[in-house]
Amino acid sequence: DAIVGPFTSAIAAAIVPLANEARVVMVSPTVTSGDFVGKDDYFVRINRTTRDNASDYATQLSRRGQKRVAVAYDQRNRAFSESWLGEFRTAAAALGAPPVGEVGFESRADADFASIIAAMLDTRPDGLLFIASAADVARLAQQARRLAPALPISASEWAATEQLVVLGGEVIEGLLIAQGFNRDDTSARYRE
Repeated sequence: DAIVGPFTSAIAAAIVPLANEARVVMVSPTVTSGDFVGKDDYFVRINRTTRDNASDYATQLSRRGQKRVAVAYDQRNRAFSESWLGEFRTAAAALGAPPVGEVGFESRADADFASIIAAMLDTRPDGLLFIASAADVARLAQQARRLAPALPISASEWAATEQLVVLGGEVIEGLLIAQGFNRDDTSARYRE
């Protein structure tokens, strides 16, 4: 009758047309890409959009004095990461702080995360931003702490899972990451 999911924008890009054709409602708790906004179809998102999230990040990083941010983004989930990056680019530019470097990579077991961080550092940033999964953010943070230990790091909400804490350990201390809700909220309004 209905499908809960998908959980990534890349998968949504592949299956939303099929769900529309079959007239099956899909409800996603996590998809945020702007590619799925404002459409009259069978796909329902219940999360904020990449525009909302990326704009909030641009504002927060700017307030923290990060005017020269380098970005690494996972190209295997292009529907999300490129949407998020585009929205961040626009919002940061409006604040007078467009990204100074953008490094695309493909999430793979053999990805060279040290080279990704080195390419980001070549742009002489005052902050690093990762648009990637928890596992990749943990590996990027590890290399960032090794190559530029004092540089502030942040990651898109995609990485905000328990896996990030488990895999990242102390290298993610101080990492800025936003959440659109507090799942530990015990208020009546949240429970309702």
